[in-house]
Amino acid sequence: FSLEDQDKILKAGRSNNELECSKLVDDLPECTINEIHMACDLVFQRMKENLTADGTYPDKLFKRAKK
Repeated sequence: FSLEDQDKILKAGRSNNELECSKLVDDLPECTINEIHMACDLVFQRMKENLTADGTYPDKLFKRAKK
């Protein structure tokens, strides 16, 4: 699927928007907003902990690819 194919079917071009969150950060100084990669890593860690505590964590998962 190329950008040319995408342009044929979409009305708008691709947009790399970024959330401007300075008001949110200023209003809630006690909250931290993690960088996206860290935030995703942390959410999966919480999911694993919750599933393990619940007893529903699958025991046969794919192994992570070596980097």
